[in-house]
Amino acid sequence: MGKNVNCLVAFFCLISAKSVFAAQNETRNLEYFLHQLRSVEHMPVLENSRTAMSSTYDRSGDNGDNNDFKNIIGRRNILLDVNGPGCIHRIFTGVVGKEIAGTNIQIFLDDSPTAVFDLPINKFFDYKNGPIPYPLVFHKTYPGTLFPIPFAKHCLVQLVNDQNDNWGNYWQVTYTIYPPQTIVESLHWPLTDSENKELQTVRHEWLNAEANAPTPPSKWSIENRSSIRPGKTSGISIKGTNIIREMRISVKPNTPEVLRGVRMLIYWDGADWPSVDVPLGYFFGNADYGDKNPFNSLLLGVTGEDAYSKFPMPFAKGAVFKFTNESNVEVEK
Repeated sequence: MGKNVNCLVAFFCLISAKSVFAAQNETRNLEYFLHQLRSVEHMPVLENSRTAMSSTYDRSGDNGDNNDFKNIIGRRNILLDVNGPGCIHRIFTGVVGKEIAGTNIQIFLDDSPTAVFDLPINKFFDYKNGPIPYPLVFHKTYPGTLFPIPFAKHCLVQLVNDQNDNWGNYWQVTYTIYPPQTIVESLHWPLTDSENKELQTVRHEWLNAEANAPTPPSKWSIENRSSIRPGKTSGISIKGTNIIREMRISVKPNTPEVLRGVRMLIYWDGADWPSVDVPLGYFFGNADYGDKNPFNSLLLGVTGEDAYSKFPMPFAKGAVFKFTNESNVEVEK
């Protein structure tokens, strides 16, 4: 037995010179936002927008988020009241079931007197029989939806209960507001045939990505293997202007102690400070389990052999990756 851990890090990255440009004056409608949910190409593009979250939280710092409702007017509990143009990207809550029986969620767009959604909370988050299909509505952790709700002028999200205060808890509404000249087409219900087609395509892409790890490229641009002893650092430098399209890393021993103890630092464009500084396993979503809980997705995944990231990461003047072994794990040698 000893204090030294001999950690093998294999780093692979695929570099592509493909450029990504934001569409100019493109109408942002439901199909536009749905398409973004099945693509990572737009992720590096900076746009003029502001993303925020309207959320319950305990101002005292305790865990009393479920009692924090600051905008109750009569029998209405207003979760979001914001001017557009914009789009809701995520609605999340802490509980469904009898705790919110009799409470409806209503979503009004552009000051219309008719809500685009007005139905019981339990129905809204019903991923089998509700208006939004799985996996865009889910209960895997807490109930939530990632179905985009674009609006041109105004959006009001509220809870309504004529009998009691069954508001549920832990509500979050995440949304983006765009400049006034941005053309956003508000959501209408029911969906058109083309909107339904795009929705089903998103579902197919997500379910396929969940069930199957992506096929690695036939040839990697950079492949590096190194053994990193405790207190030591291994580095990889990439020159030029490019975009990292895919990255895979394997570590031996693949244990939570090592995955939390090896830090990954990423420096862009000759900077003296890292833009990324995180325990290696947390970047790939497997720090606490190693390869015991494999999963797949469009962006991240863990297989029996490695972990992968498909976040596109552009750089203008080079990139430097450093791996520092800060673990102190006893292993048999």
